[in-house]
Amino acid sequence: MQTRLLRLLLLVAGALALAPTLAHAQEQVTVVRRGSQKITGRFEDWNRSNDTVYVRVSQNDQQKFPMADVQLIVVGGSADGLPASEAQAARGGDHVLVTRGGEVLRGRLINIEGGEGSAKEGEPRTVSFQAGGERRFRLSEVARLYLGNYNR
Repeated sequence: MQTRLLRLLLLVAGALALAPTLAHAQEQVTVVRRGSQKITGRFEDWNRSNDTVYVRVSQNDQQKFPMADVQLIVVGGSADGLPASEAQAARGGDHVLVTRGGEVLRGRLINIEGGEGSAKEGEPRTVSFQAGGERRFRLSEVARLYLGNYNR
C-alpha cells in the first residue's frame, strides 16, 4: 500500500513539474505568411491598434509583422500535411477555425489576447471568433486558424 501511495505521489509531482512546460508548448505556433514564409515560436500578442503580430522565436528574436500578412496559424504543430478539405474551405474569404476536437468553424477572427508577452499577461491566451455569434476558445483548444484566401 505504501509503495502505491509513493508511486502516486511521484506521478503527481512529475505532472506538476511538467505543467509549465506543457502550457508553454501549447502556445507554440507556426505562422505561415502570405509569401509562404514560415515562422515558428511562441505566440505573444496581436496588437489590434497597429495590426501587428508578435511571435517570440528565441529569447533574443521577436518577429513582428502585420496580421494582414498571415494566412495560417498552426497551434502546437507544423503547417505540413494539412487536410485538403480544410485548405479548400480556407481558399475563400472566410476565416476558418479548426478546434483540437475537430470542429470546423467558418467566420471571422475577432481577437487573440492574454497570455505571456501580451498586454494582458495575467489572463489565459484566448481566441475570439465570430461564427453565427461570438465564440471564445483558449489557444490550446485551437488546432489551426486560416485567415482567408489561403493559397498553399
